[in-house]
Order: sequence, then C-alpha cells, then structure tokens
Amino acid sequence: MSAAVEGVAALGASAPAALSALHEFLDGGSVTQLSSVLGLTHSGAVRLVDRLEAEGLVQRVGTEDGRAVSVVLTRSGRRMAKRILAARAASVEEALGALSANE
Repeated sequence: MSAAVEGVAALGASAPAALSALHEFLDGGSVTQLSSVLGLTHSGAVRLVDRLEAEGLVQRVGTEDGRAVSVVLTRSGRRMAKRILAARAASVEEALGALSANE
C-alpha cells in the first residue's frame, strides 16, 4: 500500500498520509494537529507542510486572531488526496482479493 500511494504523490512517505488526513478529517487543522496525527515532530510537520505548499497542494491560512495558522488543501491537493485514497482502496482490494468470504 505504501508503494502504491507514494507513487501517486511522489513526495515521500508522509505526504500521502498528510493529504489523506487533511482531506478526510483535518482540513483547516493546525500544523500541531497534523504532526500529532502523523506522529511527526512539529519541525518535521512544518517541513512537510512547506513541501506540500511548494507543490501547490496546501496553503497556510491565518486565523482571525492572527495567532494560529490553519493548513487547508488547495484544489490540486484535493485531487491528489482523492487519487491517493483510490490507490489505497485498490491496494486493499488487491490484498484482500485472494481471501474467501469466510476468511
């Protein structure tokens, strides 16, 4: 599964997980929340968001009080996340396809 989704994103091992998380439940979350979900250090999550932002997949959006920054998917980021989720589902189906209904 890792190879399938990393091949779609081509941005390293954490990028597919970050894009999936942002698409499924964390869009508009903070870098701290993303680091917690992914099991990365804060600085690692910042570097990941930097890479995703440079690729045009996410953008940082300031909050009203100006003290926090949210990470949101761009249109391209949403398309990429959907492709990652489809590759993940196909990988699971392939792996489970050899099992019987009872298994």
